[in-house]
Parts: sequence; structure tokens; C-alpha cells
Amino acid sequence: MDNSALSTTPVALIIQTRVSDEGAPAYAAWQTNVGQLLAQRKGFLGQQVVAPTPPAQVDWIVIQRFASLEDARSWMQSDTLHDSLSRIRDYFVGNDDMYLRSEAPSKTDPVTALISCKVAPELEEGFQQWEMEAFRVEANAPGFIGHRLQRPVPGVQDDWIIELTFDSNSSLDRWLSSSERAALLKSGQEYQGDVRVRRGTYGFEFWARDASQPAPSTLWIFKSNLLALLVLYPTVYLWGYLISHPFIDTKGAPVWLSLFLGNAFSTQFLGFIAVPWIFKVFDFWLNGKLGEDKEPVGWLLILVLYALSMAGFAFILKLPPLSFG
Repeated sequence: MDNSALSTTPVALIIQTRVSDEGAPAYAAWQTNVGQLLAQRKGFLGQQVVAPTPPAQVDWIVIQRFASLEDARSWMQSDTLHDSLSRIRDYFVGNDDMYLRSEAPSKTDPVTALISCKVAPELEEGFQQWEMEAFRVEANAPGFIGHRLQRPVPGVQDDWIIELTFDSNSSLDRWLSSSERAALLKSGQEYQGDVRVRRGTYGFEFWARDASQPAPSTLWIFKSNLLALLVLYPTVYLWGYLISHPFIDTKGAPVWLSLFLGNAFSTQFLGFIAVPWIFKVFDFWLNGKLGEDKEPVGWLLILVLYALSMAGFAFILKLPPLSFG
């Protein structure tokens, strides 16, 4: 996301929060109060609150629009917001997610750092207060886009996980090595048990995981494997027909070398391009956004694409092999 564009175009602050059932009335009333506070702030354009509609949507989603990045950051860093949050946070039971979205097109791919740590139960209240202060500092960092807090889930996930999203690798690197972050870590060192930092830009682990779920379900894994196969199959046979046979196999290269080169190309092409793309295209099916009544549509589409892919390979097998020289 281009910060120069963010500074001159409207920005939406999107907040996604899971609230306990008994806290829902208090949270709804709290959002009404927040709307009244926002109406008095410079650059505020409007707020939309979307209540949960289980089972399709279990979180509260709030969209707050501002005239510029500076206006949005001013609200995110304000004592008004954080004092207000401290009075309602006890009702939060799932993820707590805040991120910025501009109406301007992004020129770079966002990058995410996942920071996990173990916090003793007696320190959790202090940790949440420290984490709120950390968010205020992060929101002022160049390139900052979003912050998500995932709470532990007994029997599934023992760690607290903080996801920080920036507009580019360079912005994330700048923040991770900044004096501001070093000061935050020093002030919260009692909460830094078994800290691990990972990046979520590349690789197979972060292709399309629904961050609202603490761990992928068996069905999610099965679907993701089917999508990977959907792009793996044509990648392998097109490599063989267009590259391997005419340029490698027929030139006397040994089978082990040809196989290695094919796998080296396929893994990189899949990891960086094909699989992230197919996961974005099929996000509606992968993460169950169609609803149970329309779920068979996604499965049927996958089967049709499999059939077309195999028919394409059968057609290629009937063509004469390519040869150059």
C-alpha cells in the first residue's frame, strides 16, 4: 500500500472482533458511543457496524472511514479510543483485528510478521494493556497497515499471536529494527516468554489460511490440497512438453537432472505465483463463504476444472513432440 496515496485518499479502518454472547449487548451499546465520539473528530466520514450472523459470520465487523491516513492514525493512537477499548476488552473472546484499507490501488504486496509468545495466566491482563500501547506505537510506523491479536485456544493454540502487517518488506524490516520497537520490547520483557517471529509473505504455510480460525480444519487442509493439485498438474505437464522434452531430455541430460530441474521450477512457480493466485480465486470456496447451501457449487467447479485439465493433457499427448534443432 502506497503511503503517499493513503495520505491523499479516504481510508477505511476495519475492525473485526469476536465478542462473548453475554457481552454482545454491551458491545453494541459501546459501538454506538464510539460513533458519537467519532462524529466529533476531524476527518471522520462515517461508520458501519455489522453484527454477527452465525454460522456464516461470528465476528463483529466495524468499518470506520476517514478522509486521510493521518486522520485514521490520529484516531487509532488517541487516548479516547484506547480508554474506551479498555472498558470493553474483557468481552473479547477471539481475534482482535484492526487494519487500514485505502481506496487507492496498492503498488506493493503487503507482508506480515507473526509474533508468538507464551504468557502466564496471571500476567494476561498486564499483557493486554501492554499490547494496546504497542498498537498505538505501531500505528505510527511508516507503512503500517494492520494489527491482529489472536488469543490462545485451549487444546489448539497455547500461544498469544500478534500479526503485524506492513505495506512492504522494507517497511517491516524498518519497524523490526527500530528503536521504538526495542523500547516496547524492553517495557514488556516480562511478557516475552518463548517469543518467535515469522514472516507471512512467502512459502506454503501462509497461502490462504483464514486468520479468524486458530488452526486449519481437516476440511480446509483437504480443500487446499485439491487447489494445489489443480495448478500442480498443468504446471508439470506443460513444463515437460514445452521445456523439458525439447530443451533438456532430447539434449542427452540424465533423468535425475531433468527431474530435479522440473521440480526446482515447479516448486518456485507454485510457491510464488500459481498457488497464491488460485487460493485467492477460490477463497470463497476454501473458507466457506458460499454458505452450506451453495457449497456443492464449489466442489462441482473444482471437478469440472480437473476434467478440463486432464482433457487438455490428453490432447497434448496426441500432438507431435516439440523439437528445436
